[in-house]
Amino acid sequence: GQKVEKYNYVYEPNDDTHTIIILDHAELAGKERGFDTKQNTDKLSEYFVEIRNIFKPTIVLVSQFNRELGKIERMKFSRSQLKPSASDWKNTSNIAADVNMLIGVFNPFSYDHLKDEEFLGYDLAKFPKRGISLHLLESRETEGFVDEMLCFMGECGYIKEMPKIEDMKDDVYEKIMNKTFNKNFI
Repeated sequence: GQKVEKYNYVYEPNDDTHTIIILDHAELAGKERGFDTKQNTDKLSEYFVEIRNIFKPTIVLVSQFNRELGKIERMKFSRSQLKPSASDWKNTSNIAADVNMLIGVFNPFSYDHLKDEEFLGYDLAKFPKRGISLHLLESRETEGFVDEMLCFMGECGYIKEMPKIEDMKDDVYEKIMNKTFNKNFI
């Protein structure tokens, strides 16, 4: 590896090791120099960009979306196409601009107007509370965006990509609801 000299010490990367840094609730990080939450989150983003560029770790920031997603006007306009966007990052857009990849996890069952509609092509009324969606919102690593529905069963920790829309027949929905699937099912 290449040596990086910074801050009066030398960092020599170990090619056998990859570091992953996970920060849950980024907006709750300790406040710095009397900053408000937005300023603090923006400064945190600057620090992580510098750390990423020097040390090359994978950095995972976990945060909730802001309340824009649940505004009545947005829900009326979006209807069954409601999903997170990069601008929904809570308190700041800087982190969304700085990341290599921005992924959103969305629970369509949290929104009453979606419960009896199709969402990403799936009939939510046929498998209530058994799905979440995953959205690739921004990426420097790939082209295009991804919206995928996942089968999610929180009570047993099961999560897996749903079958393609064309394979979703009534018996598949029934198996999801009755938990009668096996490893070859989905």
